[in-house]
Amino acid sequence: MLEINDNDVRCTHSASVGPIEADHVYYLMTRGLDRATAERTLIHGFFAPVIDRIAVEEVKEWIVQQVDRKIGDR
Repeated sequence: MLEINDNDVRCTHSASVGPIEADHVYYLMTRGLDRATAERTLIHGFFAPVIDRIAVEEVKEWIVQQVDRKIGDR
């Protein structure tokens, strides 16, 4: 909760990115995934909550394709 009691205050939201957590990759690899598949799984899992909310199936597919294109052969 953010409470602002002044009219000249500006509030914004930001996000940051970073490398994939090595522990998360390791966990998936201990379950039989190779490194590339583990990393792709984590990346898709990060985007899934947002992509799942999109109502238009064609748009969902396009976004997934763009993510796949961007991460390539990780």
